[in-house]
Amino acid sequence: GEICVERNETYVPSVDFPDQFIYYTGLAQIESLAGNATQVYVPAQSLKSSVKKYCRHDVLFARMRPNLRKCCFVEFAHEGYTSSECIVLAVRKGDDGQPLFDPFLLSVLLRSDFVYGQIMHQVAGIGRPRLATKDFKHIVVPMPPPKTQSALKETFLKAKSLYRGLEDEAQQLYRQAEAMKAQ
Repeated sequence: GEICVERNETYVPSVDFPDQFIYYTGLAQIESLAGNATQVYVPAQSLKSSVKKYCRHDVLFARMRPNLRKCCFVEFAHEGYTSSECIVLAVRKGDDGQPLFDPFLLSVLLRSDFVYGQIMHQVAGIGRPRLATKDFKHIVVPMPPPKTQSALKETFLKAKSLYRGLEDEAQQLYRQAEAMKAQ
């Protein structure tokens, strides 16, 4: 709650944007654990329930089924809308106009065991377990100095690049194996 504000601009696309297309990122477009997300361009009429607006550099945190750890940093070229089951976070800025906490790093931290350990006992509901927004605001996160944040982000991005390279290599080996099996 001290480093972020919740962006809470709510709309009902089928009513507020009739006959338009909008960019949308729902729970299905946010990958569990990895922080990858996509935007889909959909007719507003197809979304009957309310949505929340997000902007570039916001963080989306899925409060429904938080054990899936669906949280992403928004890097899309276009502003968009997300499910009302997401909390949209904008990191506060300091006097110098810079974010108090690197929003990308915050999205990584919000998917961590450290944060999940703080919220798992606050999740309520059987069929659709959710974390209440008021409970989310009480999550405690370490706030290292900016240089440390930069170093942590760089280390994470290097590891992510390495695992993506290994995934690509594994897919290539799988295709080769399938081709050999077909001979």
